[in-house]
Amino acid sequence: MCYLKKISNTGLKSGDFCHELDRLNLIVGRSARNKTAVLDAIRLVLTRATILGRSAELNGTTVKIMDLARNGHIEVSAEDQAGRRRTLRWNRGKKDPVEVAVEFPGAPNLLADPSEYIGLSDAKKVEYAFKCYRMDESPEFNPVAITQKIRNLPAPQDEHHTAAHDSILEMLRAETTVQAQSGGTIQRWIETVVGLLRKRLSNAIAAAERMTKTVQGITALQTNVSLRNPEPDLVAKRSHWNEICIRQNSHELSLRELDDLEQRAKEIAGQIAEFPLVDNATLATEIAETTKEIQRIEASSLVVSSELAALDEQKLRAELDSLNIEISARVSGLPDAMKTLAELEFRKFQATTFIANQRAIIKTRTEQFEIATRRKCCAACGAAPEHWAGEYSREAQKQAFNKWLSEAEAKIRQQEEVESSSEKLLNAARAVVQAEETRDKDIAEKRQRAAAIQLSLNRLAKAQNDARAEKERILTAKRRELTALEAKRQSIAISESRRAELTAKLDEVKARAAKVDRAEIQKAVERCNIAVRDLNVEIGQLETQKAIFLKAQADEQRNAQALLEHAKACADVAVTKMVIAELERIQSEMVELAFEAILKTVNSVTSPLIPEPIQYRDGEIGRWVNGTWVKHESFSAAEKSLTYAGVSLALSKDSPIKIILLDTFESVNPPGPVVDRMRQLVECGVIDQFVAVVSTEHPEHYNFEGVKVVLV
Repeated sequence: MCYLKKISNTGLKSGDFCHELDRLNLIVGRSARNKTAVLDAIRLVLTRATILGRSAELNGTTVKIMDLARNGHIEVSAEDQAGRRRTLRWNRGKKDPVEVAVEFPGAPNLLADPSEYIGLSDAKKVEYAFKCYRMDESPEFNPVAITQKIRNLPAPQDEHHTAAHDSILEMLRAETTVQAQSGGTIQRWIETVVGLLRKRLSNAIAAAERMTKTVQGITALQTNVSLRNPEPDLVAKRSHWNEICIRQNSHELSLRELDDLEQRAKEIAGQIAEFPLVDNATLATEIAETTKEIQRIEASSLVVSSELAALDEQKLRAELDSLNIEISARVSGLPDAMKTLAELEFRKFQATTFIANQRAIIKTRTEQFEIATRRKCCAACGAAPEHWAGEYSREAQKQAFNKWLSEAEAKIRQQEEVESSSEKLLNAARAVVQAEETRDKDIAEKRQRAAAIQLSLNRLAKAQNDARAEKERILTAKRRELTALEAKRQSIAISESRRAELTAKLDEVKARAAKVDRAEIQKAVERCNIAVRDLNVEIGQLETQKAIFLKAQADEQRNAQALLEHAKACADVAVTKMVIAELERIQSEMVELAFEAILKTVNSVTSPLIPEPIQYRDGEIGRWVNGTWVKHESFSAAEKSLTYAGVSLALSKDSPIKIILLDTFESVNPPGPVVDRMRQLVECGVIDQFVAVVSTEHPEHYNFEGVKVVLV
C-alpha cells in the first residue's frame, strides 16, 4: 500500500501550494481557484515515465509542460505515508526533467488519465488488455498451444484434406517462429494468421471456381472429336517425299555441275588470254646495262662544297673538347651567394623592425605608467593612494616598471648588435656576388665560342651525310630498276608455265561437259517437282488431322488435372474455413477472459452511480439501458468520469500506487454513495487513495466522515 501524504509545487502559473492529503480527499473551492492544478501536480509527479516530447496528459488535454510554468521552471514534490519523497524539476530548454529525489516509484500515465486507452482502435484495446493481464503467459493461449488445438481439429482423412491441414500447420509454425523472434503479442499473432488464412481462403475459392469452368469448357470442346491417330500414314508419306527430294536434288546437282563446267571453261579461256607471248632478248640487254651503271656509281667518291672541304675537322674538335672541359669544371657560386645575401638582408630587416616596435612599446608603456602614477584614486574601487598595498602600491608599480624597462632596453641593444653585424656581413656578401658574376660572364663567352665550333662541325657532317644520302638514293633507284627487270623476267617464265597448265585444264573441262545430257536431266527434275507438290498437299492434310488428335489428348490430360486441382481447392476451402472458425472462437474466448476482469473492477467503481453493469461489446465500452446499447461517449460527465476511473484502475493493476483522480466531482449527484464506494474500495485495498476536485459555493455540503477536505 502506498498513498500520497503531501503534494506541493513551485513554478506553476496557478501559484505555489502545499497540501496535506489523506486516503480520501476532496479539493473544494469556488470556480477559478486553480483546484485542478492539484490534480495536474499529482499527474506530473507520478507519471513522469510516460511524458514524451515535453508534454503530459493533463485534465484530458495535451499541453506543453512548460506552458504551465510561471517562469523558467516547474518543481513538483510528493511525499508518501512512509515519509519518502518524489521530486521532479522541469527547466525551460531542457528535454527531460531533473530527478531531485525519487524515493518511491511512480505510476503509468494511464492511471492518471485513461484517454490514451479510450482513443485506441478496437484491436489496440484488445492488445493492451491482453498485455495488461498477461494473456501471452497463459499456457492455454500461446501460439504453440493454439497450433496444437488446430492440429486436433477433426477433418476428413483423404490426401487432399490432409495436405491442406499440414500446409496450414506449417504456416502456423512459421508465424510462431516470426512471433518469437520479433517479440510480438498473441493478439498480433492471431490477427496475422487469420489475415493470411482469409487470403488463402479467397485464393482457394477462386481456384475452385476457375477449375470448374475449365472442366466445363474442355468437356464442350471434346464433343464429336475423332481420336484416330494419323501418325503411321504421315510417316509413310514423309518417307516417300524424302526419296523424291533426294532424286530431285541429285538431278539439280548434275545441272549445277554442268553449269559450273561451262563457266569454268569460260574462265580458263579468259585466264589464258591474260598471258601473251614476250621477246626475252630485249629484256636481257636492259638487265646488263643497269648492272654496269650500278657498279660505276658505287666506285665514285662523295662530293661537298669547297668552303666546307677547307675546314680542319680535327683541329676544331680539339678546341671544342678544351672549351667543354673548362665549362664543365666551372660551378657557379652565384645562387648560394644571392641566397646568403637575401638571408642577411632579412636578418637586418628583422632587427630593425624589432627595435622600432620595442621603442614604440616603451613609449606607450611609459605614458601609461605616468598616467597611473598621477591617478588620485583606484579606478576599480576608488581607494586613495595611501591605502594601496602590496603589488598595487606606487613604489611596487615603479619597481616593476623599471625592471620591465631595463629588460626592454637590453633587448634593443642586443638587436642593435645583430643589425651592425648583419651590415658587415652584407658588404662581404655583395663583394662575393660581384666576383661570381664576373666569372660567369667569362664562362658565357667560352660557351658562345664552343657553340660556333659545334655549328661548323654540324654543317660539315650534314654536307657529308647529304652527299652520302644522294649517292645511296641513286644506287637504290638503280637497284630497284634492276630488281624490277629481274622480276619481269621471272614473271614471263611463270606466265609461260601457267599458260601451258590452263590449256591442259581447258581441254579436260570440255571433255567432261560433253558427257552430260542437259535436256534429259531437266525433264527428270520437272517430274520430281510435280510429285513433291502432290505429296505436300497430302502431308498438310495429315498434319491437320494429327494436330486435332494431339489437342484432344491434351484436353483429356487437362481435364484430369483440372478435376484434381478442383478437389484440392475444395479441400483447402473446407479446412481453411474450419481453422478460421476455430481461431475466431479462441480469440473471442481470450477477449471474454481479459475483459471479464477489467469490467469487474470498473463495475466495482461505478455501481453507486450507474445501476446497469458496464459491458464490452464490439470493441466499445458501454451499458444496456432498457434494451438499448449506450456507448461510453454518451454517458453523462459524472458517469464518464467514474467509468474512465474504473478503466484506469483495472488496466493499472500492477501499479505500485493505485489512485483515482476525478475532476468536476460537483456533477456527481448525489455524491454520498460515490464517496462511500471509494471508502469501501480503500478499506478493501482495491485502491490506495481517492482525490476529487469540487467546484462549489457551499463547501459545507461536502463534509463526509473520514474524508479530508482541502479548501482552496
